[in-house]
Amino acid sequence: MTTLNLIMLIDDGEEFNFLNEITIRHANASKKVVAFQSANEALKYLDLNKQDTDALPDLILLDINMPLTDGWGFLDAFGQLKSSMQKLPVILMLTSSSNPEDKTRALGYSTVSGYYSKPLLKAVLEEILQKFF
Repeated sequence: MTTLNLIMLIDDGEEFNFLNEITIRHANASKKVVAFQSANEALKYLDLNKQDTDALPDLILLDINMPLTDGWGFLDAFGQLKSSMQKLPVILMLTSSSNPEDKTRALGYSTVSGYYSKPLLKAVLEEILQKFF
């Protein structure tokens, strides 16, 4: 199985970030994991590190429903930021939303490569790594 350099988690639920990070670590799927409970903090991180390929994530797992800036706001802001980034991550929605309109909307973004239900399961993580890396 592929081991990525960096996976970024963006979810306002601390418990989901914790569980997802454990799954990633147990699967040896990434050397590093960075987790943000705020889309704005994640965007600041990406902007600060946009020229540093080692600090940029290979994969972003993004929740939809978050306070202040939600997943949609993140994707809109990322659309503005991506042209200045040294490398572009694979972005996957990882959400508890079962609304089919959310899935359609998410996959309508050119920057979103997939839509998955949380929490992240090891089998799903392995499928993601096989499919996108």
